[in-house]
Amino acid sequence: MKKKLNLLGELIEDFTDVKTHDSLVKNLADYMHRNFKAAAVEMAWNIGASTTVYNVTRDNDSYTFKKTGRDLNQSAFSEVLASGQALVSEVQDETDDSLFIEERIAIELYATQLVILPLYENDDINGFVSFYLLEEQDLAGLSELLQHMLSTITLLIKQIDLVGRLTSVSRKAYKKVRQYTETLEENLWHGESEKVGQIRQELLQDCRLAAKSSTTVYLRGEEGTNKDEVAEIIHRFRTYGKESFVEFDCSKLKDEKQAALLFGTKSNDSKQGYWDRAGQGTLYISNADEMVPESQEILAELIELEDSNTPQIIISGDLEKAVNDSDFDSEILEEVSALTIEVAPLRECREDILNIAKRYLKELSQSMKLPTPKMDRKFTQAIVSNSWKDNHKEFRSFLEKAIISSPDKNLVIPTGFDQEGSITIIRTTDSLESSIKSNIIDALKKTRGKVYGEDGAAVLLGLNPSTLQSKIRKFGIKKKTFKKL
Repeated sequence: MKKKLNLLGELIEDFTDVKTHDSLVKNLADYMHRNFKAAAVEMAWNIGASTTVYNVTRDNDSYTFKKTGRDLNQSAFSEVLASGQALVSEVQDETDDSLFIEERIAIELYATQLVILPLYENDDINGFVSFYLLEEQDLAGLSELLQHMLSTITLLIKQIDLVGRLTSVSRKAYKKVRQYTETLEENLWHGESEKVGQIRQELLQDCRLAAKSSTTVYLRGEEGTNKDEVAEIIHRFRTYGKESFVEFDCSKLKDEKQAALLFGTKSNDSKQGYWDRAGQGTLYISNADEMVPESQEILAELIELEDSNTPQIIISGDLEKAVNDSDFDSEILEEVSALTIEVAPLRECREDILNIAKRYLKELSQSMKLPTPKMDRKFTQAIVSNSWKDNHKEFRSFLEKAIISSPDKNLVIPTGFDQEGSITIIRTTDSLESSIKSNIIDALKKTRGKVYGEDGAAVLLGLNPSTLQSKIRKFGIKKKTFKKL
C-alpha cells in the first residue's frame, strides 16, 4: 500500500477543484477505487427521514452516477446514527428482506467489505459516506487518513452549499463566503493560497500546471523578482512538502568542482551532490547561465529523462544572454523553453503590493522583536506608486528602514526616499475631465471596482473615498462592470 503521506497528497490534489456535490462524489470514487479497490461510493448530507444519496459505481473502466432518495429506516445509516460510530461489516453471500439497502447493494457489487462513516457538523451527525470495497482493508491503520478525508469532505460540502446561495445573499454574506473559500484553499495548499491580484493568480496557476509535470521548468524575470519563492511554490504544489527542496547557486562556484557538487553521482563522483539530496523532490538551480560546460552536459542528459522518480529541475538565470555570449548551450534553452514561467517585476503587481508589504512588515517586525506597525494613506500611496527598480530586495529594505524610522505605531516614509524613482500610476485631477474619467476607470480596473480600503481605487488616486464616489456618479461610471474583469 502507498505511504500515508502519498495517499494524503493524492486526496488533497483530487479534491482541490471540486465545485459541486456531483464532482465531489465522482472524485472520491476515483480516489477510493485507485487506492482501496472500491466498487462504489455513496454520500449523503442533511439527513432526514428521506435522504438524498449520491452514488457512483465503477463499471469496467467507467463510472455510473445516480442520485436517489433513501428511507433512513431501511438504511444501515440508522445504525451509525444511533451508535455515533462508523460501521464496518463483512458482506454476506445471500440477500434477504432483513438486510439494509447498503448490504443488498454490497452483495450485488460482489463487495467483501461495507464501510459507512459519519460526517459531523459541529457535534451532530449530518451525513455519511459509504464505501463498497472489493478487498478487505486494515482501516485501523488508516484512521488518521480517513479522519482527514471526512473533515475535508465536510468542509467542501459546506463550501459548495454556501457558494450555491451566493446569488441570494447580501454583500456582507458574500464577503464571508470568500473568506471561507480562502480558508479552504489555505488548508488544501498548506498556506500557499492568499488573496491576490490577477497577475499573482496567473502565476499560481502556472505553478500548479508546472507541478503536475516532470518537465524542467525555466523561470524568467528580472533580478530580484523572488524566483526562488516561485520555485518553492511549485515544489509544494508538486510534493505537498513531503519531499526535499534543494537550491544550488551556480554563481558561487564556477570552476571544475561545480559539476561534482551539483550533480554528484550523475557526474560519476563517489559523493552525493545536490541532485542526489533532492531525492524525488525539487532541485532549483539559480543563476544557471553561469553553469560550467561539464554541468551543462549533465543537465542536458537529465532534461531528456523526465523521470517521476528523480527530482524535478527548476532553473533560473539570463539564459538568452548567455546563449548570445556563447556561454550556454542553445539546445538546453530550447528544451527548457517548453515550460517557461514569466515572473513579473514588483511594479507590475500593484494589486499585491499591499499584501506583500504586510507580510514583509510582519516578518521584519518579528525579527526586530517590535510590534507590527500600520500603514496610513500617505505611506500606502508611496509604496504603490514607486517603480521599485530592484524589485523585492529594494522594497524589503525600504520597509525595514521605515520600521526603524517610525517612532510610533504608524509608519513614516524614511528620509532620503527616492521620489524620482516613483512612477505615475494614475494622473491627477489637474487633467481635463476626459482624463479624470479615464484615470478613475484605470483605477477601478486595477481594483476590480473596489473603492474603499487600502487596496481600493481611492488610495491609488489619492482621493477621499466619498470624493471618488461623487466623481463616479458624476461621470456615470458603473462599478459593477469592473468586478467581472
